[in-house]
Amino acid sequence: MVSNKNNWNLQKIQTMHTILIIEDEPRVASLLKNGLEENGYQTMIAYDGAMGLRLFRAHTFGLVISDIILPKMDGFELCKEIRKTNPGIPILMLTALGSTDDKLDGFDAGADDYMVKPFDFRELYARIRVLLKRNNEAAAPQPGRSDIPTCTLTYKEKM
Repeated sequence: MVSNKNNWNLQKIQTMHTILIIEDEPRVASLLKNGLEENGYQTMIAYDGAMGLRLFRAHTFGLVISDIILPKMDGFELCKEIRKTNPGIPILMLTALGSTDDKLDGFDAGADDYMVKPFDFRELYARIRVLLKRNNEAAAPQPGRSDIPTCTLTYKEKM
């Protein structure tokens, strides 16, 4: 019974979110798109940083996966710009740059997670699930709190 609930929650998370893939290498972008869509996610692809930022501003996404070495705007700058628009969106850097300094620069730019290419799809899916779940939990109403506005009702009682 618990596993059915978890499967339902995973399906709900997957169908609720479109993932923006920002990757300049068409083969890698296609591999990511196909793999994510086979696992129930919707995707959109941008092949450069500027296009990625335009798509991000024009659509609603649940997660961003971005390379760092991109034409027109690198992934670090892109991440900073995305954070200005939406500070809460989960961003996963997926890049060939794997030094500790590169990773720290990614986190300093606003990335929530960082993976180095080549990567294992199982690990990528696990990281995506965690980021989306964490983001959904953060957006959910907290117990004991209400988002319902309060108002005052005035009426005259007939005698």
